[in-house]
Amino acid sequence: MIVVRLLAGVSLLTLGRKLYWLFVGAVGFVAAFFVVEQFFPLQPEWATLLVALLAGILGVFLAIFLQHTAIFLGGFLAGGYLVANLTAMMNWHAGRYNWVLLLIGGMVCAVLAMIMFDWALIALSSLAGAMVIVRAFTLPPMIALALTVGLFLLGAAIQVAIKHRERPEPKDKKEAQTGRAIKA
Repeated sequence: MIVVRLLAGVSLLTLGRKLYWLFVGAVGFVAAFFVVEQFFPLQPEWATLLVALLAGILGVFLAIFLQHTAIFLGGFLAGGYLVANLTAMMNWHAGRYNWVLLLIGGMVCAVLAMIMFDWALIALSSLAGAMVIVRAFTLPPMIALALTVGLFLLGAAIQVAIKHRERPEPKDKKEAQTGRAIKA
């Protein structure tokens, strides 16, 4: 199970913006995995994995066919997952109001994902990927937090570098040959 978490974490960390459908699918997978583990802890590992895979596949289909809905949903799930993990890392519990924190975190991240698509995807997928990787291991809270921040910064740097390397396709042959647009 640790290998699956590490693969999902590294994928989110490095490719979340480039392959946003991967981000939505991976967040769906991770969120479902987290929910099943937290609320149905006695389920066999295969059942947890199956539910998570189905949620991830649903996320991919949403991302491909219903982009705006998928962006909002992916941002919401990532925000809720991030808040849940940050509060767990810091060993802070709001008691029966935990759901309010999850809802607020989810809504804030969903709105950010809609408004600033590329940058929100970079930030959310880097942070979610870092958390998935760190949560695969049992670490003391301060080490987990420091490693999460370090991996987040590394993932964001990788994704920003990939974003800046992408160049738009030239519109015509002359522009491709000269490397600049020809004014008509």
